[in-house]
Amino acid sequence: MPRRPSVQVALDLPETKCTLAIRQTTVQKNLKDVQLKTNEVWDRAEWRMRTNPNEEYYQLPAVFEVQDYEKCLSQRENAFCAGAFELSSAGPSQLYDILKKYSANKRHNFNHTRIHRAMCLGPKSDCPVKDNLTESFKECIDKSMFEEYGLRADLMRFDFCRRSGEKPIIDNAGVTFCIYLTIVVVLNVIGTVYDWVLKNSNVNAKGNRWLMAFSLFDNWRRLTSISGGKETRFQNLSCFYGIKTLAMFTEQFAHVMIVICLSLPTNPRIIEEVDSEMKTATSAGRTAVQLRPELIRIHPVHLTTIGILATIFVHLNDGPLWYKQIGMRAERCREMWWHHVLFLNNFHYWADCMPQAWHLAMDFQVYLISSIIMVWILGRGLDPEYILRRLLVASLIMLFAIAYLFELQPQLLTINPE
Repeated sequence: MPRRPSVQVALDLPETKCTLAIRQTTVQKNLKDVQLKTNEVWDRAEWRMRTNPNEEYYQLPAVFEVQDYEKCLSQRENAFCAGAFELSSAGPSQLYDILKKYSANKRHNFNHTRIHRAMCLGPKSDCPVKDNLTESFKECIDKSMFEEYGLRADLMRFDFCRRSGEKPIIDNAGVTFCIYLTIVVVLNVIGTVYDWVLKNSNVNAKGNRWLMAFSLFDNWRRLTSISGGKETRFQNLSCFYGIKTLAMFTEQFAHVMIVICLSLPTNPRIIEEVDSEMKTATSAGRTAVQLRPELIRIHPVHLTTIGILATIFVHLNDGPLWYKQIGMRAERCREMWWHHVLFLNNFHYWADCMPQAWHLAMDFQVYLISSIIMVWILGRGLDPEYILRRLLVASLIMLFAIAYLFELQPQLLTINPE
């Protein structure tokens, strides 16, 4: 059985005054501890489910229910709809009281008065198709909830409806963006071939900088380089590349977990049990690093990613969750793309089409404010160390005051199954 490959992050850093004990063994040990802790939490949650069967829990309406998407749309007269419904009771209901009891524990439980359905509508299904798919979907779920549980279901959020044979249409914006991507790919091929030919003919040749800018070889060398340039003082700070890499890893790990929140689990109780078992959390932060003109190179790539999400990404796959999540984000990207152009997307985190890009906007804003402060300090001939120390203390006091006055809670307490 092959051994699992070891994780190596920024291990080739030179020995400097700023190593900060970043070593291979430490990285591997921390990653292994996280893996063992995660497995332990899931094992305890599964053990609690097996040893404490909850008959009452499984008599409640299912929080999530998804029918077979491909099987449904294989029939020409069928349609597939998804949305969320709010349950209510016209009169006294013991079942509804139980639902509210479970939903009251927002820290660990789902909101059981809110159900999510992705259902097949068709002549041979329990939900007939009418002219208005939204009304057909709403009437179907309301009828099934009333007949089975005596509860009413009101459509709270409509996600999408698709008839058999319908496909998303590529509009002019999508065609234009595809042309742009084609041009970029062609330039990358030309630049890479040019770099390869140049290096084989003359190792010391620099070549045309415009063509070299599109070379995959040259960009990879720049990406993996930790050189401080002509400034030898920067070599003492080279370990921050390792810190930055580790911070990016933890940031990606945290956002990968969002997939659990976006899915429709068949058994939500396991997630509730895991959440109640979770006692610790890994913070997803970033280390402040100096942003130089490289920002000009990051921004086009970022905007290209936004363009892909807004135009062609929704056409790359199919399925109920795909249209529910990717289709929604495509619409948001078309509406809020200018937030990313101006680095304002972190002010509308949950309404944004790519919320995981919050750190790019934050980095730019911090860089801009820091630059203004430094220009002001140097322009007036003040002592930078004296001013910056007091600004640091003032910023810490301000953060504490904001958290106290607005009663902000740590991320561990704000994350819940819902």
